[in-house]
Amino acid sequence: MHNARKVKPTGIELVDRLVAVNRVTKVNKGGRTFSFSAIVVVG
Repeated sequence: MHNARKVKPTGIELVDRLVAVNRVTKVNKGGRTFSFSAIVVVG
């Protein structure tokens, strides 16, 4: 991406919204393993 513009991060005000959270439980020999995945919209 050699044509990309540089933007100052302090000049941008972004709003984020949490769309969905998914919790997954996997049962192993030593106990349960929890993992999460999230969908977030930023703009």
